[in-house]
Amino acid sequence: MTAMSSRRPVISENPTEDLAKLGLNLQDLVDAVNAGELARRGCTANDPPTAPGYSAWSRIVRSLRDINLPKGWAKSDSGLSTVINPEGDLAIAVAAGDAFTGTDKTPSTKYPKGRATHEAVEANQLELFSTGTKKRAKGPLTWILLVHATTTEVRSELSLPESIDDAGYVRTWRLRIPLPTQTVELPPEFTTDTAHDAAEEDVVVDVSRK
Repeated sequence: MTAMSSRRPVISENPTEDLAKLGLNLQDLVDAVNAGELARRGCTANDPPTAPGYSAWSRIVRSLRDINLPKGWAKSDSGLSTVINPEGDLAIAVAAGDAFTGTDKTPSTKYPKGRATHEAVEANQLELFSTGTKKRAKGPLTWILLVHATTTEVRSELSLPESIDDAGYVRTWRLRIPLPTQTVELPPEFTTDTAHDAAEEDVVVDVSRK
């Protein structure tokens, strides 16, 4: 287990400015989230139950790469599928968030995460809590683009994970940068859960009988 923090995360009051400091454009992130939502809405009731969420996640990752690779960014599929800035000190992963995503309450990842996310968050901690005698692991700080979809809207935020708990949920964050809420109309066959059931490559799936 990584160390937990009781400190409340900072919520950006100027997302455009804070994203610019990271070398990011707010509209680029919004466009990527919207591309994922279009992919989600392209699914029908005849798709497998996980298809809407997986399709959205996959298209957001692809869109982030389509947008940023021409700007000198790189992609990585080592554990997590991410896009990495030219300086190599910032990576963006994509994950489903819980119902608090994009609100003033503290969100968590909706699903427990696997080893790759644990390692990324632990590397973040070495940087965020480092002292003069500690060195952070080689690699970028990993941010997570959290996305939460309902049948009426999509909320999202780019947030810097600070710790991950024993169950595999990222629940604490150093900085949260909310993106504008997008209003959508999903077909009635998509419940909130099926709209959100992303089978991410790092996710730990519970297959126990209910």
